Amino acid sequence: MTELTPQLVPEGIVKARAAFLRDFPALMADRKTRGKYVAYHNDKLVAVHKDYFKLVQKVHSRNIPEHASLIVEVTNESERMEQIFAVEGELN
Repeated sequence: MTELTPQLVPEGIVKARAAFLRDFPALMADRKTRGKYVAYHNDKLVAVHKDYFKLVQKVHSRNIPEHASLIVEVTNESERMEQIFAVEGELN
C-alpha cells in the first residue's frame, strides 16, 4: 500500500484566498462585483467579469500563473466555501 503525501496549497493561492475573504464584504456590497466572477493574483484583485470563461481567458492573457491565482464567484456561498478551503489548506 502506498502512502499518499498531502498536496500543499501554493502560497499564491493562499494569499489570493485570504485577499478574497478580506475583500468579500465590499465585493458583496458593490453591485458591480456582486454575483460576478473575480480573479485574484496573490493578494490583489486583478479582474472582474460576469462570464467565468471570459475571465479565465483574461487571466491567461495576462500570463498570471494558476498556482498564484484564484477565480471565484461573489456569492454568499462562495465566501463560506473559501473559508472551508482556507482551513483545509492550513491543515496540509
